[in-house]
Amino acid sequence: MDSVSEGVQGFVVRFHKCMQEGFFSRLLISQAMPPTEVAEPISIPPSDAKTEKSGKVYKKQIIWFNATMFALLHLLALNGLRLAWQYPKTPNFWIGFWYSLVGGIGITAGYHRYWCHRTYKAKLPLRIFLMFLSGVAGQEDIFLWVRDHRLHHKYTDTDADPYNISRGFFFAHMGWLMCRKHPEVLARGKEIDMSDVLADPVVRFQRKYYFLIATFFVAVVPTLFCMYVLGYPLAVSFCYYGLFRYTLMLHSAWTVNSLAHYYGYKPYDNGISSVENVLVGFLANGEGFHNYHHTFPYDYSTSELSYYFNVTTLFIDFMAYIGQAYDRRRADISFVKAKTTWVVVKEVLLAQVDGGVKEGWIAAAVGRCPDCSVEVDTECGIGSAIRCGKLSKGVWMILQDSAIEAFPTWTGAVL
Repeated sequence: MDSVSEGVQGFVVRFHKCMQEGFFSRLLISQAMPPTEVAEPISIPPSDAKTEKSGKVYKKQIIWFNATMFALLHLLALNGLRLAWQYPKTPNFWIGFWYSLVGGIGITAGYHRYWCHRTYKAKLPLRIFLMFLSGVAGQEDIFLWVRDHRLHHKYTDTDADPYNISRGFFFAHMGWLMCRKHPEVLARGKEIDMSDVLADPVVRFQRKYYFLIATFFVAVVPTLFCMYVLGYPLAVSFCYYGLFRYTLMLHSAWTVNSLAHYYGYKPYDNGISSVENVLVGFLANGEGFHNYHHTFPYDYSTSELSYYFNVTTLFIDFMAYIGQAYDRRRADISFVKAKTTWVVVKEVLLAQVDGGVKEGWIAAAVGRCPDCSVEVDTECGIGSAIRCGKLSKGVWMILQDSAIEAFPTWTGAVL
């Protein structure tokens, strides 16, 4: 029994070291997907890349022009709400809602899932349509948006992440737009391959005329529509339907960088900051299932649940139905299952390791649960391990079964 105890203790020490180095999580990611599915979207480097220490102390610099313009935008938007409240004819909220919803598709289905992650392929008419729709959102041109987002995925939560949640909720939400970029963001941004984006003539056209396109769809269209179709005065049309709607739309989109990295649960990878948040899914056309998205960035649905609070997936599927979108990429369900199982198992294992080498490890090695004293092969599984707080052999069995289902060539010998 002493030899068994020493052997198990040695294994625990080695296992703890591997967990700290992230060895097992990288192993599962690298081996579980077939070659045709695991390939990262073009120009998206590995997610575990980290920035190097420059040795220089970074001092935050506020861009006062941007800060002033954002303050003015919010003041005009609030004034629009006041004017709409005082106007005798009740403004139609749903007109602004549907206009924003359709415009948001240009960002979620266009900027994000097509141009940035290449989760599906789109024909020229759809690309042009998405480009003009994105003008309603007014969130930079395609080139800048995609470059920043690819940086975010490559260097998540580091100094090279443009909207690094580690710098605070407000910074990730909108503060990053009012500060000069961190030197690491500037340096790493130059390394991002954007050749595939610039090769698209739609991107080049939008980049050349972006200011005109954004101004037209953000302010001119809603203002003229409300004045000449709905009969509202200029002040209400511009400040309420134009700027108030635009401000709400911006904050809805920004929740993806802030709230979806701050509050929620992590069923796919609990080692990253991104979370699942249904509210963000509603506000941002299906972009709230962020833990899934950062784990499987090549999935065109950005969610395991397809249409659940995910109008963008519905749009892409409709475009595929009429022949404008094709080659939609999805994560293999067996791999998704293996990842969710691994998250639960890792929590149980780390709970044991953090407490040191316990009697539970020895009991598991000989096949008995230390608390309930039943044979773990038949009756004591992961549920019992959580209830009694000890590690059981059932934990290893569940992990190995899920892993083998995901990639049959793995024998579990690494464990």
